[in-house]
Amino acid sequence: MPGRGFCDVVRKYNVFTPTSHPKLQWVESVRLPYDRESQFTSTEAHLQFMLNIAPNAVVKVIPAIPAGEETFLALDLLKDHACMQVLELHDTQLMLWEVILVVKSLPLLSDLVCKSTGLGTYLKDVTLDTLPVYVRDIQVPLRERFRCWRLGDVDSDSLEETLICILVVAMTFPNFDYANLPNSILHEYMELMEDTLESDEYTDVAPRLERLLFDKTI
Repeated sequence: MPGRGFCDVVRKYNVFTPTSHPKLQWVESVRLPYDRESQFTSTEAHLQFMLNIAPNAVVKVIPAIPAGEETFLALDLLKDHACMQVLELHDTQLMLWEVILVVKSLPLLSDLVCKSTGLGTYLKDVTLDTLPVYVRDIQVPLRERFRCWRLGDVDSDSLEETLICILVVAMTFPNFDYANLPNSILHEYMELMEDTLESDEYTDVAPRLERLLFDKTI
């Protein structure tokens, strides 16, 4: 738990350094209780501290990264941890362009977990009908390992926006084939996905996106 006492001890005694713990592969922290003040003055400072613990670990579980304007800038720190394969940000909402930035920054990433997603300001006017046109302008490096995106908090009110984000990610990263949503919304998600892919706007891309219609357990 990254409380003040823990952080002070780690810094004072150099418990973790860039070269220490070379065999540590999994780093997981837990969120602070609501009555505990955060040690960090910014989102960037919080994320930097957690990334500095075993910087070559392939799995990082970092809850409670504050969402907001600072999040996008803080996520740029990930580019220095290219060995990461699994990133779990359970309590953090990642906007669509933040998801793309994460996958773009981590060439070995296979699994991403976050609380929820949304279009944000960049694509706020995009609809399911106009989406394919927008995606053609997205230029990112090919990321063949990214396969799974888990979302922990999706409801009916946010489902269509979430689906747009999933489709953008699927059209941007060709091997992405598994979006895991809460069981309470899964049936509604599958129906909406199926109806969308049957529409005329998706004729050209539907065959390679149909993999998202099948629920998988992995």
